[in-house]
Amino acid sequence: MDIPQFRVWTQGDITIACVTGDKGQALPEALGLKGLVSQGVKKMVVDLNGVRFMGSYVLGHLIVVHKLMREAGGTVKLNCPDKEILEVFRVTKLDSIFKVFTNLDDAIASF
Repeated sequence: MDIPQFRVWTQGDITIACVTGDKGQALPEALGLKGLVSQGVKKMVVDLNGVRFMGSYVLGHLIVVHKLMREAGGTVKLNCPDKEILEVFRVTKLDSIFKVFTNLDDAIASF
């Protein structure tokens, strides 16, 4: 089970971690999203645009990142424009834990 390879960039004080595209720098697998939290990131958007399957392993990883971020005094929000992936968050009730947006600009602006 693999966590997707993310690319990251910042917009102001917000870190955006994106699964697809070529914007930003590749996030080393050894660092991962949890590593961003340990480096002091306080505002993060995980952009799931382009994700077509969301397994329990990845959901669990996102929950751990959410918990670590909350303990560090930060916030993680999700951009999830795919209706099927969005439904996974609804069915699992994770949309009550995460702030989920369907547009990246809206997720960023929500900070």
